[in-house]
Amino acid sequence: MLGGLSEFKFWGMEGKISSELKQAEASAEKSGSKSDLPTTGDVARAETVDELTKHSDVNYIRKIVDQLAAQYEQTRASLPSGSNRTRAMEAIMSQMRTVGKAAARIRYELVGSPSPGKRLQAIASLQMLPDYELLNWLAERPKVEQPFVSYHAMVALNAAAQGQMAATNLPRLKQCLAIALEATASLDEGTDRRRQVQEFERTVADLEQQLRTPQQK
Repeated sequence: MLGGLSEFKFWGMEGKISSELKQAEASAEKSGSKSDLPTTGDVARAETVDELTKHSDVNYIRKIVDQLAAQYEQTRASLPSGSNRTRAMEAIMSQMRTVGKAAARIRYELVGSPSPGKRLQAIASLQMLPDYELLNWLAERPKVEQPFVSYHAMVALNAAAQGQMAATNLPRLKQCLAIALEATASLDEGTDRRRQVQEFERTVADLEQQLRTPQQK
């Protein structure tokens, strides 16, 4: 009976996670545009899945990540470049954000993966839960990744610059800003990656200014 109860709980958890993933996909499809920083909906779904999987075997998280990574890679390979492919990839990215906090447990494993889909999952996790030890890795992505992946790496940099630990990590942020500026220097000013880096530059400058200005008593 206990075995049956455990199985019931497992399938109940799977059903809830599947529902959260479907909501994420529907939200991205409704938006129809390239996503920026995580929304309140993204955060809520990520927190729900993280709580549901808190006591799960990490291999269960790997299974979900493997499926989403494979979907991304298949979508990118099978559809022609254009807005339709971008929308389809954004729907997958939204689902990656949904499991982003849960998958943060294996983020160091994912950043070293030869799979672009798994590296994208690492980036989705870093958008949801910044890791300042991985800022340089994010900043280098435009040199080595396809545009969609490198764009979201720049979004993750912006998430880190606006995170709760940004002030105490200002030196790291400034260092990776220099890397990101150099990595995107050859891109046209109007590209979405350049815009994200410029936003990152403004946020870092504002943060530095705030720290220089004495607090009003």
